[in-house]
Formats: sequence, C-alpha cells, structure tokens
Amino acid sequence: MSQSKSEFSEGMKVFAFAATSYATVEFANERQVEIEAKKSMALLTDELSTLQENQEALKGKLETCISVLKAAEFELRPRMDELMKALVPEIFGGSQ
Repeated sequence: MSQSKSEFSEGMKVFAFAATSYATVEFANERQVEIEAKKSMALLTDELSTLQENQEALKGKLETCISVLKAAEFELRPRMDELMKALVPEIFGGSQ
C-alpha cells in the first residue's frame, strides 16, 4: 500500500476539511470550533516527539482520529444542510 506524499497530503486535507465541517455542525459556533482546534493542536504539539519516535503510538492516534471522524460523519452528516453535504466529502459512505 504505497502512496505518494502528494496523495497522502491530499487525503489529509480532505480529512481535515471534513473534521472541521463536522465540528462546525456539532458546536454550531465558529468560535467554539476555533477554540477546540487550538486545544487539539496544543495536545498534538505536546505529543509530537513521542509520536515521531513510536510508530505504534502514531498508529494508535491515527486509528483514534479515523474512528472519531467516522462517528462524526455517521451522527452529524444528517444534520447538515444540503449545501454543506455537497461541499463535505462523504468519506465512509454513511455506514458504520
């Protein structure tokens, strides 16, 4: 399963856009999304050196992120308006 850096980067952009969009639906407040994103970035910064050195920790963190995004898509996508649904890619196909 080899992927180029540009393909990986594009995939991460899609995940980030979807995650931010689902956070906006959940919090219904752009300011709260910004606050939560800053908290997440601070936590990631604290863990970054550990994750770079420990592939198992990195794999676990990535699996957690994917499962949270999958749950968000399943629970929050139905609450989106049609424009948001058109803009936000359905990554997991709506099934859990």
